[in-house]
Amino acid sequence: MDGFIINDEEYDYLSHSTEFSRYQEFDDEFFQDLLDVPEEYVIELYDISDTLKKYTSKDEKGYYSNILFLLNKLSTFDRNFKLRILVYNMEIFRNSNILNNIPKNVSVSIMCDSDVYSLDEYLKQEEKIEKLVAPIRDSNLSPFEKCLAVYNVVKNFKDYKDSGSDITKSRRLKNVLDDDNEYLVCVGFSKLLNTFLHRIGISSMDYDVDVDTSITSSKLKNVVM
Repeated sequence: MDGFIINDEEYDYLSHSTEFSRYQEFDDEFFQDLLDVPEEYVIELYDISDTLKKYTSKDEKGYYSNILFLLNKLSTFDRNFKLRILVYNMEIFRNSNILNNIPKNVSVSIMCDSDVYSLDEYLKQEEKIEKLVAPIRDSNLSPFEKCLAVYNVVKNFKDYKDSGSDITKSRRLKNVLDDDNEYLVCVGFSKLLNTFLHRIGISSMDYDVDVDTSITSSKLKNVVM
């Protein structure tokens, strides 16, 4: 595993942190470390690979493959575990089959775009994204035409409107996908576009562009691979 953080959920502070290299052996010592974690603690799984690879690879580094292996091993222990999986590319995660291989003794939550989801919340969001994107992905359009179709969905998703003091409402993926939330700015648009492009099999990532305005110093844009 690339790493784990052990976090006391009740008091919400970092109690212990250990990083593992990409080539860490899943040996007895590794699993003894996990067994020493109290059941009420959350074990956060994250990827310390190159940022670009997180968003564009097909799990070349084995992040989700390692998690599948870990889940299978944890199922053999006579105790419960709490895992929080950091998701970088939702489409790679969806295709990893992790959600269909969660043992009964493991409780899973998802962290994506700095938001923590229960499993039910994440699945509901996935269902909404799938309904929006599936007709484009499954069409006979060329890749370029699919890009344009996704762009039009995102462009017309909501009117541009900032959220004032709570900037997360217009920028976090979880919030901009909420039908009851009317706010959306460039950061939210960019994250929507990334998510939808990944869903149709097109790699992309966002990046900051400096602009000269009196309102903000940068804008978030997308680059398609």
